Amino acid sequence: MLLVIKGDRIPTRTIQKIRNKFKIIVVNYWIDDPFSIEVSRQISSSYDYFFTNDPDCVRIHQKSGCSKAEFISFGSAPHLHRKIKLSTRDYEKYHSDICFAGTVTEKRLEVLEGLSDFDLKVWSPRKTLSLMGNFSFKEKKLPFSSGLYHKFTDRAVWGRELVKVYNASKIVINIHSPQPVPIMRDFEVTACGAFLLTDRARYLERMFINKKEIVIYRNINDLRDQVKYYLENVDKRQAIASKGLKRTSKDHTYSNRMKELISFIEKDRI
Repeated sequence: MLLVIKGDRIPTRTIQKIRNKFKIIVVNYWIDDPFSIEVSRQISSSYDYFFTNDPDCVRIHQKSGCSKAEFISFGSAPHLHRKIKLSTRDYEKYHSDICFAGTVTEKRLEVLEGLSDFDLKVWSPRKTLSLMGNFSFKEKKLPFSSGLYHKFTDRAVWGRELVKVYNASKIVINIHSPQPVPIMRDFEVTACGAFLLTDRARYLERMFINKKEIVIYRNINDLRDQVKYYLENVDKRQAIASKGLKRTSKDHTYSNRMKELISFIEKDRI
């Protein structure tokens, strides 16, 4: 079996040549639906099996010519995404009551602005991205007059440094837009034993129990209320974070995802 992760830059004729020369099945694990569905639907028929991160896109890929399409979400990597003990220096550097780490779109900026009066850190360059046609973005600098200007760290964090940020934060905010489905942050935050406060996403409540393993907010006013409540109620916040960690460690690792992928293929080929 050849497993391709996304692979939008691999010509479909190359995939076909590999299949024909080596007599193997070719599989794609696609991670950018539904935002890039117009790209993925053009290549999914070239694969024997196509796994999409959006359950609602399964039927689209089937109609596009890949009858063996299935949904598989993201996960966590336990060797990296885990609860750690921070040094005093690292805690002082990365700590905040609330944090958001990731690309800031106009929609995400609107949500974050609703938290500008809290102890908030936004781990991102001081710019916002506007979604354009053809899956492209237009950058816009964050003005100095913005109430969030000094909340931005003006740099992104990745890998082990991101893990330190999650471990040092009391509340981690997730904003799914523009992807209305579970994303990496849902699993990476909870795998670090951090408290995840997130908006709704399709299928998310089948993966986590709201109010027990994560907390879902409905709108900006509700987000503010939830932030205040869980900052004040430390025991409840920590209990939810602990249960979120247990759920992700049990069900939402990439080892689990690959078992799901292989199991689907094996059952199909019996």
